[in-house]
Amino acid sequence: MKDLITLIDKFIIGKINRKEFDDKFNDLYLTEDSNFEEAEENFLSEIHYQLAYVTENPDEIDRKDGFISADEFREWLKDYKQKNIHFWKK
Repeated sequence: MKDLITLIDKFIIGKINRKEFDDKFNDLYLTEDSNFEEAEENFLSEIHYQLAYVTENPDEIDRKDGFISADEFREWLKDYKQKNIHFWKK
């Protein structure tokens, strides 16, 4: 979990781009899956779900289907982190 928290922070502050975040997040999330507590799994699965709806330049049709840009995802993730800040205090 600690590696995923670090990765989230790196993405939020712009140290890595969305593609790097996506690749590393999925590697860590899918590899460590069995080691998560239920609350952690719920937290991470929401991020995993949102990542599936991120595209570089969503057009009108993409947006109707729920897609967002990488910048919008970064803002969403900042907000999501604040709502779940207790994971950073473990």
